[in-house]
Amino acid sequence: MRHNNQIHHGLAIIYDVSTGWASKNNKDTNILKLSESQDNWSTDQAILSILGKMLQPLMELENDIIIPKQQKTKFFATLIMRSLNSSDPIKVIQEAVDLNRSIQGRNKIVSYVSEGMDMTAKDARLYINGLIKDSSYYKNYTKIKKPY
Repeated sequence: MRHNNQIHHGLAIIYDVSTGWASKNNKDTNILKLSESQDNWSTDQAILSILGKMLQPLMELENDIIIPKQQKTKFFATLIMRSLNSSDPIKVIQEAVDLNRSIQGRNKIVSYVSEGMDMTAKDARLYINGLIKDSSYYKNYTKIKKPY
C-alpha cells in the first residue's frame, strides 16, 4: 500500500489474493475516480481537437480581414460563439474565410475596373455585376446552386 501511495499516488489497482478483489487503499473510490478522470480527459481531448481544427481558418481570417481593431475583436467573438453553437463549427468559420476572400476579390476587381476604365467604384461594381449576370457561367452556376 505504501508503494502504491508513494509511487502511484494511490491510483494503482492491487489485486488481493485473499479477497479476490482490488485492495482498498484508504480511498474506496479510487477506481471510480480513475474512470471519471479518463472520461474527463477524453472530453478535454475532444474539445481541444475541435478548437485546434478551428484555429487554422480563424488565423487565416484574422490575417486577411480588414476591419478596425475594436470591430475585429467583436467580430471574432461573435463568429466563434456562432460557430460553436452550430452543428459544424469548422465549416462556419471556413465559410467566413471564403466570404471574406470573395469580398476582397470583388473589391480588388472593382478597383482595377474603376481605375482602368475611369469610372466610379459604384459604377464599376454595377457594370461588373451586369456582365457576370449576363454570362453563361453565371447562369449555369445558379442552376447548380438552386435547391430543389
